Amino acid sequence: MNRMKVLVVTNLFPSPLRLNRAAYNRQQFLRLSETHDVTVLVAIAWLEWVKNIGSYRNEKMGKLNIRYFPYFYIPKIAVYLHSFYMFLSMLPQIPYIFKYKPDVLLASWAFPDAVASAAWCRILNIPLVVKVHGSDINVKSKNPGHRKQIEWALRNADIVVSVSKALCRRLSELGVGDNRIKLLYNGVDLDVFRPETKQKANESLGLIDNQKKILFVGNLELTKGCKELLTAFADLLEGGLEVQLYYVGRGRAEKELKTQAEKLGCLDKVHFKGEAQHKDLVHWYNAVDLICLPSYNEGVPNVLLEAMACGLPVVATRVGGIPEVVSGESGILVEKQNPDALIVALRTVLDKKWDKGRIIKGIKGFSWDSNLSKLEGALLKSVK
Repeated sequence: MNRMKVLVVTNLFPSPLRLNRAAYNRQQFLRLSETHDVTVLVAIAWLEWVKNIGSYRNEKMGKLNIRYFPYFYIPKIAVYLHSFYMFLSMLPQIPYIFKYKPDVLLASWAFPDAVASAAWCRILNIPLVVKVHGSDINVKSKNPGHRKQIEWALRNADIVVSVSKALCRRLSELGVGDNRIKLLYNGVDLDVFRPETKQKANESLGLIDNQKKILFVGNLELTKGCKELLTAFADLLEGGLEVQLYYVGRGRAEKELKTQAEKLGCLDKVHFKGEAQHKDLVHWYNAVDLICLPSYNEGVPNVLLEAMACGLPVVATRVGGIPEVVSGESGILVEKQNPDALIVALRTVLDKKWDKGRIIKGIKGFSWDSNLSKLEGALLKSVK
């Protein structure tokens, strides 16, 4: 396959201060850089940039080139102009882009990343591939101002990469022709995410082995269903179930969740562990009894794929691409924002003996090799 120069533009990428942000993008782009010349332009919100001045230095991760740039915008005002602000924020990067001479630009996130990238691609005559993830389409496109811009960007993309069939259908509704949509499930590193004994996993994390445990991994945001999970958990405790709840991640809802846990009288059984190194998540998946992700919107969450690769059963919401990867042999799905259904599902999964082998078998097709092969095909097609 011809070696390409690929320029990625995205806000979804780990940074020195957020090491686990969008780890799936890091894994994908690192693997892509093994066979192609890849540079990632990572947009950092200017408030974060100013607050941590000097932290964002261009770096190399393996063969992957990473360049950070501040993304200027006016918070909470005229949000429909955010794509214009990102377009202007990319202006200082144009001399580098001219020197780099990319064969293709890959924008990972629809708004504002893909909109700003589409504008620059038209000016610089660079082929464009847009990768969409879930809420960037399912949520952002519900805003009329955002929707028109997203539709314009998608019309100007040579290929649109989608992480789920549900998202493919949504792209069709937005006017993207099926011939330009490429389904590309995220991959799982099966050499890292695999079963280990519960005793070993608990020892690695310093946890007690003989307790039932529920795990949440991700951003602590209300749209992730964190609050509904806590409500359901408190009900399980009232019903006499001995169980612990672990939140692994950080986010704006953390303080509210702690206050809620205190009011519900279960703060001693709810543990906020902060962010974990991505490589350490394998221990969490093997130390607990189930993973719960009651989100309002999703693409195909990698945390579920990684957890199932370890043989862990799932309780999640029937949204986005989740029903495409979670079957009755790997867990239970419920409607979003429904604590009563969540209570029943959590209790059922905790009471049932699950076949780890069947859970693992269900995600065998989600390999990074398959993912990279299809991504390379999409990028190469856009260049021709």
